[in-house]
Amino acid sequence: MGVMFKKKKDNDMTELKEVKPARKKNKKLIKRIIIAGVIIVILALIILPRLFTPEVLPTVTTQKAYKGDIEQVLSTSGFVESEETKICYSDVSAKITEFNVEKGSNVHSGDVLVAFDEQALENAYKQQELQNNASKAEYAQVLADASENATKYQNSSTDVSVLEQQVEDQQNSVESIQVSINDEANYLTNLNSDLAAIQASLEEATTANNTSKVEKYTKKIKEIKKKIKNSNDYTTDLNNQLISAQNELSELQSNLSEQKSIKSTSEAGLLSGNEKTQKSATTQVTSLTLEQAQANLEKAKAGITAEFNGIITDVQAAQGATVAEGTALFTIASNEDVKLTVALTKYDLEDVKEGQTATITLGASTYTGTVTKISRVATTNSAGAAVINADIHIDNPDDNIYLGVEAKVKISVGSASNVVLVPVECINTDKDGSFCYVVENGTVVRKNVTTGLSSDEYIEVKEGIAEGEEVISEITTNIVEGAKVTVIPSQDISVTDTTTSDTTENATEESTEKTSEETTENETEETTTASDQDITADSKDTQNSEDNTNSDEPVQE
Repeated sequence: MGVMFKKKKDNDMTELKEVKPARKKNKKLIKRIIIAGVIIVILALIILPRLFTPEVLPTVTTQKAYKGDIEQVLSTSGFVESEETKICYSDVSAKITEFNVEKGSNVHSGDVLVAFDEQALENAYKQQELQNNASKAEYAQVLADASENATKYQNSSTDVSVLEQQVEDQQNSVESIQVSINDEANYLTNLNSDLAAIQASLEEATTANNTSKVEKYTKKIKEIKKKIKNSNDYTTDLNNQLISAQNELSELQSNLSEQKSIKSTSEAGLLSGNEKTQKSATTQVTSLTLEQAQANLEKAKAGITAEFNGIITDVQAAQGATVAEGTALFTIASNEDVKLTVALTKYDLEDVKEGQTATITLGASTYTGTVTKISRVATTNSAGAAVINADIHIDNPDDNIYLGVEAKVKISVGSASNVVLVPVECINTDKDGSFCYVVENGTVVRKNVTTGLSSDEYIEVKEGIAEGEEVISEITTNIVEGAKVTVIPSQDISVTDTTTSDTTENATEESTEKTSEETTENETEETTTASDQDITADSKDTQNSEDNTNSDEPVQE
């Protein structure tokens, strides 16, 4: 590149100065300014809308706590069983002539189910009647002969009573003497123990040359020996008394035995002479046999009838068979007194109580029921878990009830009226217990709660939440206590008509969003216009600067 020089006159001296090209340098500066302006405009377009746009907060769905009624139910299933089952046995030994029984069939109270052959039983009754008449005549003769020995028997009975009292008194005397002998023997044993102990102490004192103790122990030994002698003498006297008393007792017992023998002989003579007892027993037996024969005949004529409405569940006999009395014939189960047997876990026992009502569903039919019994013994189910069986009486059975069929049941374990309720999904649990998140002035607040009854959808809040509070029903990871949120109310469960309300809210939200968008667009357009104007101005300034540069004279040094 060539270097340009310009001459300048000054006091006859000539100075040469290098002049650099200024236009090319000004063009680079203009480009940099334009680029910086474009960047500023782009940043303004990005940042300014955000400065004027409201902060977007996380949204939460809430439900208003409200007061209402709640019923907690336990849903389970069980099998229909009869509460009254009876095995029918044959009342007589006879041949079955009719057997109107079939497994699974319905029977009604009063239906004749079994009929017997009556002829053999009628013959047996007539024969027994003759035997009974003969037995009665024989027994009357025995009674007539029995009065002769009655007086003798009475006298001997009196003597026996007196002697029995005397023997009892003498036995008490013997026992009393024996007690005294035993007491004295114990006393003598204690004396001998004391003597042995003191003699040992005496030997120790003698060895130790303890004169005072030797004299003391020697004196005690003499006293004890004297007591031992007296005890032995007293024991000897007691033994003599015992021998005398025992001899007297033996004599009384001998007399008593003799009188008893007299009484027994007289009684035997009375019975043997008149055969009173035997004939009486025989007469009673024949009379009872006659009564039984008559009863059997009547039972055979009546046959076996159904005692209640029910279903035949088992058959063990057949028509034409001869059965003995007591043979099981069939089993009938009531289909009117029926129950549902369910298996409860140990957790269910906390809620289920006798007397609670239930709703039972069997196919398309629904019945009411009552918990009547909870077993006190656990059983093991097919999974190996311990369960408790409970019976639910079906209050209104009909012809659609089938024994052995599985049915569904809902047991009402509790109810409450006019209590604070929230959806179950609003309740959370951690190590500190149950709690809810509520929104107060746009802020998430945790409230610990005490819950009560619960249903499939709602749960009772006894403490912690008041009616009308907005409770968060859907929890996300960014929902923590103290967070600022935007509330999206869910459908108000306490208001019936919510369609209009929801529509108005949606319209308001759409209008707000549209207005916000228009405002943002206007602000963006204004910012863009201003930026364009700034760029134009910058361009003009740059151009002017370039023109000025072109017109300037080079600076000489």
